[in-house]
Amino acid sequence: MHYRIIYIFILLLTLLLSCSKKNNERCNSLYEKAFNCWLQYSLTDSTLCLEEAKQYLDSIDCKPVKRKVFELNLSIRYLLKDYEGGKKYVESFNSSDFSTNYKKDMYIKAFEVAILESKGDTVNRNQLFKELINEIQLYLNKNPNEESLYDLFLVKRIIEDQNKILKEIEHIRSSKQYEDKVIDNIILMLTANNDENKTFTFN
Repeated sequence: MHYRIIYIFILLLTLLLSCSKKNNERCNSLYEKAFNCWLQYSLTDSTLCLEEAKQYLDSIDCKPVKRKVFELNLSIRYLLKDYEGGKKYVESFNSSDFSTNYKKDMYIKAFEVAILESKGDTVNRNQLFKELINEIQLYLNKNPNEESLYDLFLVKRIIEDQNKILKEIEHIRSSKQYEDKVIDNIILMLTANNDENKTFTFN
C-alpha cells in the first residue's frame, strides 16, 4: 500500500511537470510571435503589427511573468499610445515583482508622463520627474548600484541642464564609487541625441 501511494504521487508529479512544460512552450511561442510582429512594425510602421503583437501577449498566461514579456508589453502599449492601459498593466503587479522598490513607480510615472504630455501639461509632467528623481536618489543613497545610477540620469537628462548633469557625473567619477566604463556609458547616453534626451520611452 505504501509503495502504491508513492507510485501515484510520482505519477501525478510527472503529469504536472509535463503540463507545466507544455504551457511554458506555448507561452514562449506566443512571445516569439509577438516579438516578430514588433520587429515587423519597426520595418513598416504599421500599427496593425502592434495590435497583433498585443493580442499574442494578452494570451500569455504563464506565471511568473517573464521580464522579456513584461518589457515588450510596455513597449507595445507605449507605441500604441495606450497609456492608460499601460499604467493599469504595471499596477497589476506587486512591488516585490520588481528588482528595486522604485521600479514599479518609475514605469507607472512613465505612462502618467505620456498622458500629461499628450495634454500639453509640462508643469505637472516635470513635477512627476522631480518626484521620481528624488525616489531613485533616496534608493541610491542606501543601495549604490549601476542600474539605479543609470535610471537616475535617464530621468534627469529630460528636465535638467546637460552641462550641470555632466559636472555631477564627473564628480561621481572622482569618488571612485563606480567604474569608469559605467560613467562613460552614462555620458554617452546623455550626449547621444539631444532630441531623444527630452523623452522618456520604453524603446
